[in-house]
Formats: sequence, structure tokens, C-alpha cells
Amino acid sequence: MEKRIDEKIEEIEKYLEQIYSWLPEEFEEYMADTKSRAACEKNFEVISEYILDIAIYFIRLKKFRIPNDDESTFKILAEESIISNILCKKMTAMRGMRNFIAHRYGEVDNLKVFDSFQEEFRDDTEEFLNSIKTALK
Repeated sequence: MEKRIDEKIEEIEKYLEQIYSWLPEEFEEYMADTKSRAACEKNFEVISEYILDIAIYFIRLKKFRIPNDDESTFKILAEESIISNILCKKMTAMRGMRNFIAHRYGEVDNLKVFDSFQEEFRDDTEEFLNSIKTALK
């Protein structure tokens, strides 16, 4: 299980680097470059999936209670002091954004997605990964 977690972490780090190598600095450029925008969104979806996978693998590894859904998965990690309550909320929100993008529940707010990439996504993802790495030691 620990090997699977390590593999997922490596994949996330690779996908993060790809996003930030493709992501333009300005929103107008982001909107104009549909290929890069689609690639960034796809990598965001994959990262979100892998984060959930890591959380579930970690819960199984540590034999914590079984989660009912995505939100409870992150709540368990917060209850067990693996991640903070704030990060728990951010990871739950990330999953919500991922579901919205992946399933296209209406028009995607591209500015919100772009701002997330620019302001918090990388830091939140790295904080989650570092929390898991620390807990595995």
C-alpha cells in the first residue's frame, strides 16, 4: 500500500509540473490557448483523483474507519491529525471543482479555475502531499 502511495505522489508531482509549464500568466492567454487550457484541466482532474486515491490508501494502511464518500475521506484524515481542518475543506472543495469540470454540470467558470491554478492549487496539493509523506515516516 505504501508503494502505491509513493507512486501516486510521484505522478502528482509530474502532473503539477506539467500544469505549471503550460499555464500562461494571464487569463486572456489561458482562454485563447484551448489546448493548454484543456491539458491543465485534465491534469487537474487526474491530480484530484490521485489525491483521493492516496487518502483512501492511507486510511486503509493505517486501518482508520472506512469513509462513506469523498468528503468523509478527508474528514477522517483531519480527525486523525494527518491534515488540518482547513486543508480538509480545501481538498473537499477541490473534489467538487473536479466533479464540476469532469462532468460539465453547466458552464465552467474558467476565471475561477485559472485563479485556483494561480493562487492555491499548487500550494494546497503540495501541503497535502507533505502531510502524507510526514505521516508515513
